[in-house]
Amino acid sequence: MTCAVVGAIAAGVIAAYPLALLFPRGLALAAAAGALPVLLLRVPEVFEFWGRDEAVVYMSTIESVTLLAAVVTAAWMARKLMRAIKPSVVDA
Repeated sequence: MTCAVVGAIAAGVIAAYPLALLFPRGLALAAAAGALPVLLLRVPEVFEFWGRDEAVVYMSTIESVTLLAAVVTAAWMARKLMRAIKPSVVDA
């Protein structure tokens, strides 16, 4: 695993609880918006290096997809866990 993938998983775990508390209904959208700044930095590399350096294109794509998936999945899992522990907090 690259450092960026590990960082994406860590970001998802750290951001999960606050996102689940602040945005109980629009959680996936809020998580995607939280990942947007990093995606805005990584996605242009795909187009810049397309056809010139396949390794950069591959890594940028993997890191972008992993970050988005990690943040959304971790927030969703935190919401499910919070619902199981104390339903009134998340469903308010």
